[in-house]
Amino acid sequence: MRIEPESKKVRLTVLSPVAVTTGDFYTDIDFTVKNGKFLFIGTKNIVKLLTEKGQTGRVYQLLNRADVKSIQELRKLINSIATENNAVYVLPADEDFVKKFSDNLADFRRSLKTLNRLRVRRIYRNPLTGSVYIPGSTLKGAIRTAIINSLITNREELLKKVREAIKENISKAKEALESNLLCEPNPEKLRLFKAKSSLDFMRFIKVSDLRKVETEVRVGVSYNFKPGEGEKVPVNLEYVSSGVFEGEIVIYPGYLKSIFKRCEPELSFEKIVKYLRKHYHRVYNTEKKRFGKAVKLSEDYLNSKTKAIVKLGFHAGALSKTVADNSVRRVKAHPKKNIFKPQPETTWVINGKPMGWALLEVLD
Repeated sequence: MRIEPESKKVRLTVLSPVAVTTGDFYTDIDFTVKNGKFLFIGTKNIVKLLTEKGQTGRVYQLLNRADVKSIQELRKLINSIATENNAVYVLPADEDFVKKFSDNLADFRRSLKTLNRLRVRRIYRNPLTGSVYIPGSTLKGAIRTAIINSLITNREELLKKVREAIKENISKAKEALESNLLCEPNPEKLRLFKAKSSLDFMRFIKVSDLRKVETEVRVGVSYNFKPGEGEKVPVNLEYVSSGVFEGEIVIYPGYLKSIFKRCEPELSFEKIVKYLRKHYHRVYNTEKKRFGKAVKLSEDYLNSKTKAIVKLGFHAGALSKTVADNSVRRVKAHPKKNIFKPQPETTWVINGKPMGWALLEVLD
């Protein structure tokens, strides 16, 4: 008998700045800033523009020098001749990023020290159309975190194992945790599973990439905010300031039940929403209490069975990614020293808004 999967359309509405970044950057001469706008030009268009303006000889001289000053002069040259017509796309830029770029362009001594600080982290775009999207793996990771956190709640025996493993090594703690959360196959199906990853219940949840319906994308500067100290450590990035994305989630609860004799999570769309709400409400309330910053939720949200808040992307923070139990969570509190704490001391913000919050809705 064929076991049919269950599928639902989902909608993700951005509640606060979200930056699901690729790990790549807009580099020093990929872009310029004019009239409060970020102009992404790209290497191919820059070469074409400089050729049309008769500047290839000058560029050749600068590139042959290959020093910091030559890069700064090339950046100034591009800024002086580029227009919006030369750009692949144009994005609004936040005031603090515009000022940062202008100061760097005007003050050569400053730019020598901060040249790489103008790099901008990129978000995901369709390489053919340039359209922004959110990878399905990002949302799937949030679902996985929520389910695992829900499963370990009040499981003292499991937590004891993990705490003991932490004393030796973080990777051992992860292994101790995940080995207790894998599904146990029926004996007659055991031959199907040659790797531990095959026993992972998340194999039975598929999440498509989330395509934009409508979005506003900006370039700005994020900061980590600490109560009593304010903002520090700026990071330039492209981000979605508002908008809606849509995609699809497919689950296979029938396969899960037929293949495994034991698998703790119950896969249904109602359960997934409950897992997400349980975990990310904890994150939301902790963030609001510790940092005094929180997004606004609609009145109908609290009693909804189809909606859940999630925290996604770059700067979403350790509260949204690690296990919920404070005796297990270890947050690196210093970038160079191996100092760990059970709670993060900062949250990341853009324009005073905490980063990463979105509303997930399962559609009929």
